[in-house]
Amino acid sequence: MRSDNPERRAHPRFPFVLDIDMRKLALAFSPEEPLRTVRGRLQNLSRGGLCILTSESLNGATVVVCEIMVPELPVPIPVLANVRWSEPRNGGNESHLYGFQFVY
Repeated sequence: MRSDNPERRAHPRFPFVLDIDMRKLALAFSPEEPLRTVRGRLQNLSRGGLCILTSESLNGATVVVCEIMVPELPVPIPVLANVRWSEPRNGGNESHLYGFQFVY
């Protein structure tokens, strides 16, 4: 679960609101459903990760390939990240706020 204690954060967060697409990283031995793109909105980011709001549900510890769409750039910025925490939100529709840690 998420803690709002600012002393636990290793890096400061910076607010950004950008579109982002995510795809679960497929495991070669996993007969899961076909990979699908999950659309979300970047809320903030730091040196260690990012926070995303989406209407999709992701399992804990899911590793995803994120593509951040920056309007000034011709191609999205790809990053690899894993879910560290989640928080349900009710903003007119069922949505979830996720904290992701970058995978280096």
